[in-house]
Amino acid sequence: MSKGNGVLKDKKYETLMRLYQGGKFNKAQTILRSLIEEYPDSQELKSIKYNIGLKSKHNRKASLRSNINIQKQILGWLGLIILIAAILLGGGLGIQKYQQVLSERIVDQENKLVELQKSDLISSNLENAEKLINSERYDEAILLLDEIEYLTEENQKFILLTSMIIEGKFLIGEYEKAVLLGDSSDFEEALIALSRILDINSDFRDTQILITSYEKEIKLLDFHNLASNAYENRDWSLAISYFESYLLEVDNNEKIEAKQKLYNSYLNQINENLSEETLDVDIIAESEILLSKARTLYLHNTIEYSYEDNRRIQDLLIAKFTTLAELSLEGDSQSINAIMIAENYYSKALQIQPNSQLLMDRYLEINGFLTGYSDFILGDWESAIENLTLVYEDSPNFAGGLVSVLLYESYNVTAGLYEEEELFISANDNYEFAAIVANNYPENQLRIYEVSLNLARMQARFGDFRESAFKFQEAFNDSGFYVLSQYFGGTFGESIQIAYDNINKGYYYTAYQYFIIAIEETPDFIFQENVWLLEGESLFKLSLDYSTTLTLLLEENNFNYSMLPIESGTRIMVPYLP
Repeated sequence: MSKGNGVLKDKKYETLMRLYQGGKFNKAQTILRSLIEEYPDSQELKSIKYNIGLKSKHNRKASLRSNINIQKQILGWLGLIILIAAILLGGGLGIQKYQQVLSERIVDQENKLVELQKSDLISSNLENAEKLINSERYDEAILLLDEIEYLTEENQKFILLTSMIIEGKFLIGEYEKAVLLGDSSDFEEALIALSRILDINSDFRDTQILITSYEKEIKLLDFHNLASNAYENRDWSLAISYFESYLLEVDNNEKIEAKQKLYNSYLNQINENLSEETLDVDIIAESEILLSKARTLYLHNTIEYSYEDNRRIQDLLIAKFTTLAELSLEGDSQSINAIMIAENYYSKALQIQPNSQLLMDRYLEINGFLTGYSDFILGDWESAIENLTLVYEDSPNFAGGLVSVLLYESYNVTAGLYEEEELFISANDNYEFAAIVANNYPENQLRIYEVSLNLARMQARFGDFRESAFKFQEAFNDSGFYVLSQYFGGTFGESIQIAYDNINKGYYYTAYQYFIIAIEETPDFIFQENVWLLEGESLFKLSLDYSTTLTLLLEENNFNYSMLPIESGTRIMVPYLP
């Protein structure tokens, strides 16, 4: 229950009602003032105060009239006594005196009654006029004040209310003037009128709301004018900025003309960006964003649309995307990040033209490579071989030959795993595939040397020492290590020369044995370096960085294929050619 309603339970309220109903208004008013301080919002107390005021006025009038009547009666009897005494005494002067006194007393009492009625009229009119003023009913308030103007020359409240009427009528006039100016789009003059209102009364009606609204209209008008000027001057970037700012503040279903100009500005700016011989990534990215905005604007509004212009711009943007993609593939042949960038650009091109088979084929090729690379890193060698082979068959030099390197290593690791499980036929088959890839991409001598040695070992396991010896000879010839062996000499060089001589004589097993000795005595023309495997790195990445092979890294560090991937933080001995 509110504080105003709590008065009904107050014991003082019961006392007040007894005094009020008993007509003891003076005592009732004392208690009433105390209760009003405690319950200022009580409608019951306000009603009682009003009624006590009315009854007090009525009682004063009744009392005054009663007093006048009593005094008239007393004066009448007194006058009769005086009259009799005057007659008995025989004095005419006494009678005149009696009439004078009686007349003066009656006039005095009647004047008091008039003053009381005058006071009541003034009080009532002032109170009602104030209520009308607060309701902005100034003309009605003026009529009430006019009734008592001649009676209230020095009444301060009368002067105050008169001033409030003058002020209120001025505020209303300025407000209505501001609204009319606003309706006519003369917002600056409207704001001047509203500012005059604020100087007098900052809470008058919704002046603050109107000011905010008109200031927004002026801002929008400025944006529109600036946008239109930029559009006329073909400054598309500036026109876009101002039109976007303008349209953010207006209803979505309005201002179609502005939206059409914004759409045109988007296309014109894209055309300017892409018509130049530039491959600036930021400019191309901006053009992509602008094209997306143009599409959104077209789809959600009634915009005039030119298929030819739109198609030409799409073709320009696709050309930029594909050029950047191909540059990424060429620029850093062994950077996975560069290949991922290329994939992203082809994806963007396909979003613009999803039905292009040419774009789709290139995208699938890049995506297939990245999928194969991911399989490789995860050690899913079978999936890696499947995905990388699809790319390798069409583009063996894809990403600067990186697809060949990955495919070679995948075959080589798979063969090594089969060999560890003593599945030698499967191991040999995968070494054969690795050899084909290595010979098609002869950029790394170690890979050719390595796979030839592996195939030679496999032939020896099968008991075919003749084929094994030829494979060893092939390894040293194709890799160039035979020439090196003659330069270094020693046991290494002598063993290889003896092996070669025995092949010529048909002594293949003896040749095989000397090749094994040569491999065991290989000098340090293969250098070594100790490195720590960092977070995010792999043995494969080290093999690329040092132009070595994954198998050599495993052998040098006593790892086997099943241990892949190697944890970061591991110390690695890296063999490489000088």
